[in-house]
Amino acid sequence: MRTNDVNAFKGETKAAVQSWLSRKVDEIFPNRPQMRVVAKNAINNGLNRMDERLNGYIDTLFILFADEKGTIDSATLVDGVASLLDEMNSSEFEV
Repeated sequence: MRTNDVNAFKGETKAAVQSWLSRKVDEIFPNRPQMRVVAKNAINNGLNRMDERLNGYIDTLFILFADEKGTIDSATLVDGVASLLDEMNSSEFEV
């Protein structure tokens, strides 16, 4: 089992979101390099302005799984989330 610091996890999560959004911008504007630059700049600025709010969301989400030192056991996290999903009622959706 691996234990991660919540702050390190926050940084990794935000970097992953930014990377994913950057790839999406590349897909949306494949032939418009200037538009990609503008969109990526807007995403970067938006994420930086929302940084404190994102930290709050992550803190709130993981307060259930972190110990008093702010560390999370990733195996416990995955098991906890899986258990929560197992307890949910099944719902059918038409697509």
